[in-house]
Amino acid sequence: MKIVSLLASCVAFALLAVASLQAQTVTGSGTAGKIPIWTSSSHLGNSIISQSGTEVTIRGTVFGESASNYGVYGISTNSDAIKGASIHSGGVVGESTNGDGTVGVSCEGTCNGAAIVGIGHRAGYFEGSVSVNGNFGVTGVKAFHIDHPLDPANKYLNHFAIESNEVLDTYSGNVTTDARGTAIVELPDYFEALNTNYRYQLTAIGQFAQAIILQKIQNNRFVIRTDKPSVEVSWQVTGVRSDAYVKAHPMPVEEDKSEQERGYYLAPELFGQPEERSISCLYHGHVMREAKALEQKRQEQGVAKALGQKLEQEVAATAPR
Repeated sequence: MKIVSLLASCVAFALLAVASLQAQTVTGSGTAGKIPIWTSSSHLGNSIISQSGTEVTIRGTVFGESASNYGVYGISTNSDAIKGASIHSGGVVGESTNGDGTVGVSCEGTCNGAAIVGIGHRAGYFEGSVSVNGNFGVTGVKAFHIDHPLDPANKYLNHFAIESNEVLDTYSGNVTTDARGTAIVELPDYFEALNTNYRYQLTAIGQFAQAIILQKIQNNRFVIRTDKPSVEVSWQVTGVRSDAYVKAHPMPVEEDKSEQERGYYLAPELFGQPEERSISCLYHGHVMREAKALEQKRQEQGVAKALGQKLEQEVAATAPR
C-alpha cells in the first residue's frame, strides 16, 4: 500500500508540473532567419542576430570578455574569421563607414602585450596612409618599394633609408653665386625652431672653385661665398631635430634590456639561439604556437587532399572502360 501511495503521489506531482507549464505558455512572433531572444520570461522576439545558410550577421556591437583566454575567437577554413585562421580570405576583417575598422587596446605600463599582433611572411599590409603617434622601430631596413620605373610590369625598385645615431633633418639644393661671388640660401621658416647643431656641405659644379659658408644660419638663411663669380654650388645642411616632442621623448642610442627581456633576442637565430628565446615568443608565444599549429594543420590537409586526388586519378585510370 505504501508503494501504491508513493506512486500516486509522484503521478499527482507530475500532473501538477505539466499544468504549471501549460499555464506558462510561451508566446511571441518572429521573422524567418532571425535568431530569437527572450524579451520576458515567457515571450520570444527577434534579436539583432540573423542567419542565412552558414553566415551569421549581428546588427550591433559585439563585445567579448575573458579573464583567461581570448575575448572573441573565430576560425574559418574558407572565408573571413575574427581572431582566427582563414585559408582563402582574411583572418580578421573590420569595416566601418564612419569610424575605426579594427581597434586594439593594450594597457600601458602594466602589460607587455601588443594591441594588435601579426605573424606571418607579411605580418601586416596597409592600402593607404599609415600614422604612428609615437616611435617606430624595425629590426630590418626602412625602404620604399615601388614598380621599377624602367620595367614596371616585371621588376620592383627598392631604396633604403639612411640610419644614424642622431635624429637628423637634411635639406639640400643648388644655387649660383652672383657677380660678387655670394649667394643667399633661404631655408624653411620653421628650420631653426625644429633643428640645432647645424652641419654644412658645399660642392662647386662645372668648374674648379672654392666655396665657403660666409655667414652661418641666422633667421633661417645662410650665405655662401665663392672665390669666383657665377659659380653653381650644390649645398646640403643637416640639423639635429630638437622640437618639443623629441625633447620630451629622447631616444637612447644604447639601451639596456629590461629584467624580463634579458636573455631574449629580437633575432635569436642570428646568435645561435632557438626561436623560443625571441622577444616575440616572450610576449606573444601563445599566438605564435597557435599560428604554427594552424599552418601545420593546413599543410596536412593539403597533403591529404593531394593524396586523395592522386588516388582518385589512379582508380579512374585503372577502372575498366
